Amino acid sequence: MARKTFSAPVKVVGASATATVFEVATSGDSQSAGTVVMTADGDLQSQNVGGMKVALGPWVATNLATAQTLLAVNAAGVATSPEIGVPYAGSVLAIAVCFQTRMTAGAFDAWATKNGTTIATLKVSATTIAGALVFKTSQNKDVTTLAAGDRIGVKVTTSAAYAPNTADPSVVVVVDQ
Repeated sequence: MARKTFSAPVKVVGASATATVFEVATSGDSQSAGTVVMTADGDLQSQNVGGMKVALGPWVATNLATAQTLLAVNAAGVATSPEIGVPYAGSVLAIAVCFQTRMTAGAFDAWATKNGTTIATLKVSATTIAGALVFKTSQNKDVTTLAAGDRIGVKVTTSAAYAPNTADPSVVVVVDQ
């Protein structure tokens, strides 16, 4: 990654905890060229800075049965909650599945969901490759956008030959907030 450079000197603006402390004009690989504003409490202001990657989950499918079709998986520790709400606008970036033990037969697919609907571009297909426990896929920012209050979840499908049911996959979905 190229180093960020400043194209203008720092301008001190205010001194209260919520007032702008300084502004810096930027160039190079900054997320948006222009002025970056920082307040006295250390927060970079969202109008000039991209979001942060946040891993949501995990969703855990314990003793997953065979021949499941788009089964909504509950978030870990919450028996009746298949979705997690997002507090800010952003986008869905990736999904990763980690098996506790290696699959030995069959097929397994997992999708990230937005408001209950599968995101076709974020599907993970697991195979019985010897030793493989983690499967993942990602997409570019803003392919699947989020509004504040949208819900993220996970749905899975298993084949009739899926084994063992003790593989217990856990899934995380990465969002940009």
